[in-house]
Amino acid sequence: MAELTTMNISIDDQIESNCVLLDLTNNEPLVLQLARSFDPIDLIILPIIALIGVPANFCFLFVVWKTPTMRTNLNKYLCTLATVDISVFVVGLGERYLAYLSPIAIDAHSKTFGSAGCVIQILPEFVYFASLLMLSLISLERYYAVCKPLKHRTFVGGKRTRRQILFVFLITFIIFSLLIPSRAIPTWYCFLYPQNGKYDDFPETIVYCGSISELATLISAICEPMAFYIALLANLMFSTRIIQELCKWDIPKKSATTGYRNRGVSETDDTDLSTSVTSVSATQTGADDTHTPSTAASPSTVKTISSGNSHHNYSLTTVSNKEDMLSSNKQKLINKQRSNQRAVTRMLLINGLVYFLCNAPLTIFYTVYTILNKFDIVIYNELLTYAFNAGQCLFYLNSALNPFIYGVMNASYRAAFVNAILPCRDKK
Repeated sequence: MAELTTMNISIDDQIESNCVLLDLTNNEPLVLQLARSFDPIDLIILPIIALIGVPANFCFLFVVWKTPTMRTNLNKYLCTLATVDISVFVVGLGERYLAYLSPIAIDAHSKTFGSAGCVIQILPEFVYFASLLMLSLISLERYYAVCKPLKHRTFVGGKRTRRQILFVFLITFIIFSLLIPSRAIPTWYCFLYPQNGKYDDFPETIVYCGSISELATLISAICEPMAFYIALLANLMFSTRIIQELCKWDIPKKSATTGYRNRGVSETDDTDLSTSVTSVSATQTGADDTHTPSTAASPSTVKTISSGNSHHNYSLTTVSNKEDMLSSNKQKLINKQRSNQRAVTRMLLINGLVYFLCNAPLTIFYTVYTILNKFDIVIYNELLTYAFNAGQCLFYLNSALNPFIYGVMNASYRAAFVNAILPCRDKK
């Protein structure tokens, strides 16, 4: 059994702290358990995903920057999400690979960052919550664009879009701050290794990150999965309403001008000014005021009335044709706008679905593990490792897939990509 004592040590000849001495001179199996082992997930699979995801997200940012028509409010959100996805690889994988500088698996970057290594260790959580909230903001924007188009005009805009993005990062920082007391409190350990020459390169001091109290651990255990589940429910609600509204767009509606065109000319004869004026002048010239006006109209009057009616019919036909053209052009414009909205919305719905499918396993696993741990139910370490690594792979895979979803699901993004990457092809 390892002996634990407390002694005072100096860190980098400047920082004084309490160090817990762990005597492992007669416990080599525990040393082997604490030693870091080769992980194919970290060293093979995740780098491949990063080599695909980072260039793909940079390519999307380049296409938006190169194409003026792509600089829309929606693409501002998507560019922010792409930046967060790049940060997922830079921060997440960077933290994982920095950990390999120490041969002790539980060491929190003590050699590189000292006590601040605990904060570095949980930085991937910040970009995780940022991506979760950005995706929720995009779903909210689509909800207003499809279901409440009038309110959508007041929802998006230059300054409003920037404020919303800043608000997302503010909420992300608040959630991240709630995790610090439970997982970023440094405790220094001093190791005494077996004197057999195998562990001469192992560090004598390491930093282990723990919780400040049980309450802080409970808050962290609640906040982290709850943020995901709340975002999941909100996105489900937005997606359901969006799909319902898109289904309504497919139902043809009767034109408002159809009833007027089908009523005919007879309903408008009483209000035709040319016929009324011509009839009065013919009556006045054919009889005095003392005689009863004849009911028979003169040939000139009939001719004039007939001419007036013909002119009237021609005028109505011309107006009707113009209305048909305007109505047709307006309907074509509406159909085009709805087609674009439908394509973009479908793309983002698929994007959200892929996000939650990729991130749900890790969150569900964490929730189940927390509940079982509260009831002192032991889970095998190998099962924990496999489940955690699989969830991590899906998490990083989602950040790599987003640009490909944009290109596959939307022709406008594909065309913009071709024009930005291969401009000479467009000229030919």
